[in-house]
Amino acid sequence: MAKSKPKLESDLPPVREKALELLARREHSFVDLENKLRLRGYSQEEIRPGLEQLRSEGLLSEARFAEMYLRSRVSKGYGPTYIRAALREHAIAEETISDALSCAEVDWQQLANSVRVKKFGESLPVTYKDRARQAGFLGRRGFGTDIVKQIMRDE
Repeated sequence: MAKSKPKLESDLPPVREKALELLARREHSFVDLENKLRLRGYSQEEIRPGLEQLRSEGLLSEARFAEMYLRSRVSKGYGPTYIRAALREHAIAEETISDALSCAEVDWQQLANSVRVKKFGESLPVTYKDRARQAGFLGRRGFGTDIVKQIMRDE
C-alpha cells in the first residue's frame, strides 16, 4: 500500500498567503492588491492589517510598483503624461509618481519620435491635416505639446 503524502499546512494567515502569492507574480499597488483580495472573498478587517504589515516589511512597495509600471508603459511607447495619469488611477502618491518619472532614464523626445515613425513612417507630415493627426496620436499616447512640436520640426 502506497503511503500518502502529508498535507503541508501553511502557518501564514490565508489573506497574507494569497497576497504573497499575488506579489510573487508581479508588483501591485496597495489599492490594487486590496481590491483583488476583496474580490476573492476576504473581509476588509483581514485585508487592511495584512497589507499594512507587508508594506512595513518592504514586501509591498508603491515605489517598486511605479517603477515597474513605468518601464512597462515606456516599452509600449507611452509618454509621461499618460503614465502619470495611469499611476494616479492606481492610487499612487504624487510624490512617488514624480520620483519614478524623474529617475527614469528615458529620452521622451526620442521615444515619441520612434512611436511616430513606427505608426506613420519616416517622413514628416506635410499637410496640416496630417500634422494634426500625428500630433493628436502622440498627445493621446501621453507626450506633451512641447515634445510633439519639437518632433514635428526635426528632420
